[in-house]
Amino acid sequence: MTKIIIKPQAGFQTNFCSSPADIVIGGGAAGVGKSFVLLLSPLRYIKVPDFGAVIFRRTMPAVKNEGGLWDKSNQLYSNFIVNNLRPRPLSHKASWVFGNSNKIKFSHLQYAKDVGSWQGAEIPMVGYDELTHFLESQFWYMLTRNRSTCGVRPFTHATTNPQGQGWVKNLIQWYLYPDDYHIEELASYPIPERQGMIRYFTRFKQKLVWGNRPEEVIEQLPYEVALDYDNEKVKSLTFIAGTLDDNKILLSQDPYYKANLLAQDETIQQQLLRGRWVNYDKEKQKLYDYSTLVDTFSNTFVSFGKKYLTADIAFEGSDKFVIGIWSGFRLVEVRTFDKSMGDEVLKQIKLAAGEYGIPQSHIAYDADGVGGFLKGFLKNAYNFRNGSAAIPVKDEKQDYENLRTQCYYLLKKYFNEYEMFFGLEENKQQTMLLEELNAIERREPTHNGKLRINKKKEIKAILGRSPDLADMVMMRMAFTLVKPKAGKRRSASL
Repeated sequence: MTKIIIKPQAGFQTNFCSSPADIVIGGGAAGVGKSFVLLLSPLRYIKVPDFGAVIFRRTMPAVKNEGGLWDKSNQLYSNFIVNNLRPRPLSHKASWVFGNSNKIKFSHLQYAKDVGSWQGAEIPMVGYDELTHFLESQFWYMLTRNRSTCGVRPFTHATTNPQGQGWVKNLIQWYLYPDDYHIEELASYPIPERQGMIRYFTRFKQKLVWGNRPEEVIEQLPYEVALDYDNEKVKSLTFIAGTLDDNKILLSQDPYYKANLLAQDETIQQQLLRGRWVNYDKEKQKLYDYSTLVDTFSNTFVSFGKKYLTADIAFEGSDKFVIGIWSGFRLVEVRTFDKSMGDEVLKQIKLAAGEYGIPQSHIAYDADGVGGFLKGFLKNAYNFRNGSAAIPVKDEKQDYENLRTQCYYLLKKYFNEYEMFFGLEENKQQTMLLEELNAIERREPTHNGKLRINKKKEIKAILGRSPDLADMVMMRMAFTLVKPKAGKRRSASL
């Protein structure tokens, strides 16, 4: 039998797997081998009786996607022998059984409440693939499940691509040059001499207390609190960055992969190729996380539901007349028209609604400007006016500049919770929709504290076109704010 040697490559992978820190976060560029080291981590202790690991992705389909964690685990674990036994894959449980009982399991935390299903669990190793996809509350709660009686000190290993802003970046900020660093070429990049250094912390009143030694952490706590602490109650953490150049095997097997990264725009290139946690302009923050936007095109698990139609109206100029067909929160078809006269707009909306069996009360259209004429023909449809006042929502404390802003902000929740799927087959449509949604940016709140986003004319200046596809998607949120009622005309300005 040919002996197969399984080991990390020198550099990022070795540094990640060998770190003794309780929490190890690997935040490298694309292609550095982050998923590989995450799968390798539990093998170090897999022969220890009762040792086990759970590795999370935000959604379960992400685990089983082509080339995802499950496929990679088959390539790796099928060659690993414990006590003369090959591990057994349990595909229906997304688990591997090593020896007689030790398990490595793959699971998800799609919703914030999903952590509740792990109450009482004892997990010696907790792993996260793409940590920035998870909620901060999920990470801290699962730390309470990260415990062990098998003799192995419990540990958490996580990998992720860089992000421009967010809780993960805040957590590892000490390891990065500040966004406003005086040497611009270094700003937001990992600080080389700090990579792999172990820091210590505890949480006190929801704030992190840091130190270079456990004693330094304890010394910062109030006296009566510090009495309950010893070094074992202080957690250790490290951050390790890597770049594509660390993965010699990938570069030799797929020399064209680097060219794919070089083809991206400057922001994505610096993040995915060079590992920069870049945040270009604090006054113009992206409203959506780019990775969650990309995921909307593969979230095939999103349920079908009631049918809806949303339409962004345009008669002339560079704007498009766009119709979107929805089944629940699945965008099943998009129809675009360069220019259409009024009777043609009405005809196409009625034609699409008839084909899909969509009642008029489930139609929303852009009633600003030229779209206002439809009011007399679609009397039971939803007249969406971008500039109208935001709709009050029970227990919602946020206030918005207008309805358009409210709906774009509401979309963020559906993206982050993986509750929306864009079933677009045409690559051009996918690219355009992704570009338009990625162009939505926060702006400074109004003088009275209302949330704002960039205006359509600003987006036109960035893209060279109107965000017609994005506006069509945004209008789907109208039906989450005001429920359609048959027989009554609905208006977003009410």
